[in-house]
Amino acid sequence: MSKVRGFGEYHNHFAHNWLESEVRVEIYTKNHEVETITSAVMDTASTGFPGDGVVAVFPIPKMYLIRTRSEATPEAFWPRERSAGAYRVA
Repeated sequence: MSKVRGFGEYHNHFAHNWLESEVRVEIYTKNHEVETITSAVMDTASTGFPGDGVVAVFPIPKMYLIRTRSEATPEAFWPRERSAGAYRVA
């Protein structure tokens, strides 16, 4: 979770700074959990009003550990079961 600044469809044209404080949540998960997690986020975050946010799903082809300079495999993050790859839900 991180604080970000931006604006969507509705912004105050009369304000000196159009940017509003927002929150960005990134979730890294296994392929077969993407639908469950995105549904849970949308069910929880939905108010029915403009500005509820966006859920975007991106495939993560590779990740690297900076300290060891090695590739971070899904098995390293989820060692108890075999994973078919990772996706980021943002």
